[in-house]
Amino acid sequence: MTSPALLTAGGVVCSLTVQLGRGLDSQECRLAVLASGERQGEPEMPHAIARAIRLSRGEPEPDPPYPRPIIGSRGQLEVVSREIVDVLGQVARGWAS
Repeated sequence: MTSPALLTAGGVVCSLTVQLGRGLDSQECRLAVLASGERQGEPEMPHAIARAIRLSRGEPEPDPPYPRPIIGSRGQLEVVSREIVDVLGQVARGWAS
């Protein structure tokens, strides 16, 4: 099952595609940014982007590495979904400014 989430700010669109598998830890997420209708780079995993930001700031390698969210209940899915939408908004507004 694949589910996209889109958020727009100005002329920027952030898209997060989540592919859900059958197990608890079987989600694959890919984040893409489109500015003025053009994709900015290839879709990437959000934890890879967070790692790159940390390393570019001179921060140490995260230990443990960034995990993917493990969704075990409908309540967890609702909370994580709200958090993801908030982060997508921050990314879109950052690109728009």
